[in-house]
Amino acid sequence: MFFISHNANYINVNLKLTFKAPEGENPSLEEFNEFLTAVSNLHEQVILHTQPEYFDTIPSSRQLLDYHKLKIETLCRKNPFDITLTFQIIQEGLITYWPFIKALIYFCKKYGKNSTDLEKTLEEFRRFFNGLYDKLYRLDYIRSFYPSLKLFNNKDNLFEKMNRNFTRMMTSRAFKVNYDKFCTAAITITAFVSIIEEINGVKEHDFFKD
Repeated sequence: MFFISHNANYINVNLKLTFKAPEGENPSLEEFNEFLTAVSNLHEQVILHTQPEYFDTIPSSRQLLDYHKLKIETLCRKNPFDITLTFQIIQEGLITYWPFIKALIYFCKKYGKNSTDLEKTLEEFRRFFNGLYDKLYRLDYIRSFYPSLKLFNNKDNLFEKMNRNFTRMMTSRAFKVNYDKFCTAAITITAFVSIIEEINGVKEHDFFKD
């Protein structure tokens, strides 16, 4: 694992979620905590499979760097619940992070669209990835850091690596256990938006509507 100097080159990413228990019910503290733990575990696995700081590490030895860990910004514990989580990544990291989250929402039976056209789905994800790449990639910045970041110099190669990493993640037994908990929990997400400080026209993404 390598470290990038933690400075102004990192951006703050906010994840704003609204979620609720079945109508007329309040979740137990255990159910509430299990749901938040599932969200945290999904975030951790996405970070480990998408961020260049971990590209050269053995999967079993990966540990999340502190600035990648989710932290609670705000929390309203009244059904429906609102929570804002925050973490930091390099600007280019958003190019790979957001599409992974989008894919996890899309393929979850609870939240996904009812499309069976896999080819069309992959085209939409590719378009999303390309749009982020064109707006967030900085060649001069990438050139000044560790060689693993050079993968970002080639959009096609980067996308193919992310495809492989997504498949590896989705076929991991440990990951599937947490993903199933996320997708089958009694608590249901009703809104999920990620927000950053506006960069080249990129400010936020609504994972349910866009």
